[in-house]
Amino acid sequence: MYFKPHPGPQDWLTVVGVVENVRQQSLAESPPLAVYQPYLQVSDPISLSHMVYLVRSMANPTSIAALVRGRLHEVDKNQPAYAVETLQDLISGSVAQPRFYSRLLGVLSAAALLIAAVGIYGVTAFSVSQRRHEIGIRLALAAERADILRMILQSNLPMIFFGVGLGLCGAVAVTCVLRSFLFEVKPTDTATSVAVSALLAAVALLATYIPARRATKVGPLVALRYE
Repeated sequence: MYFKPHPGPQDWLTVVGVVENVRQQSLAESPPLAVYQPYLQVSDPISLSHMVYLVRSMANPTSIAALVRGRLHEVDKNQPAYAVETLQDLISGSVAQPRFYSRLLGVLSAAALLIAAVGIYGVTAFSVSQRRHEIGIRLALAAERADILRMILQSNLPMIFFGVGLGLCGAVAVTCVLRSFLFEVKPTDTATSVAVSALLAAVALLATYIPARRATKVGPLVALRYE
C-alpha cells in the first residue's frame, strides 16, 4: 500500500482488526506491514491501478479462464484481463528456486552417502582381510561366528558414531545456508535430525556388516593358511 509523506485527514485509516501474518507474494515470510482496505474505500489512484480476482471452481481451472474474461468484459469491456494463473501455478513458481536447490542438494547428499558407504565397506573389508589369521584362530578355538561378527561390528561402532556426530555438528554450523532451502521446517528440527542420523548409521552398519558376515563364512583351516 502507498503512504503519503504528508497525509491529510482524508488519508487516515481506522483499524478495525488485526490478523496473523499472511504470505502474499511467496511462501517466504510476509513483509512486516500489510494493510487490507476495500476497493470502495481506496482514494489513492496508485492502489486502484490493478485488481486481483480469485475464482474457486470444481471444474478444470484452464477451462473457465475464457468464461471469467467474458464476465469481466460484460462489466467493462475496456478493462484487460491478464496474468490468468491457477493457484497451483503460483505456488509452484514461488517455490521453483528453493525446490531446485533442495533437489540438487538431495542428489549431492545421496552421492556423498553412496561414496561414504563404499569407503566404509572398503576399509572394513581391508581390516577384515588383515585379521583373517586372527579370525581363523578364534574359530579354531571354538569361537562362535556370531562372536566374530559382533567383534568386527563393535570395532567399527566408534568410527560410525563419531562420523554421525561430526555430520550433525556440521549441519548445525551451516544452518544459515540451509534455512533458505526449507519451508515450515527448522534447520535444527529434532525429528529430521534423528531420522537422518538413523539413516546414516544404518547405511554405515550395513557397509560394515557385509564384509564382516563374509569373514565369518571362511573356514578355520582356510583362514589359518592365509598369509
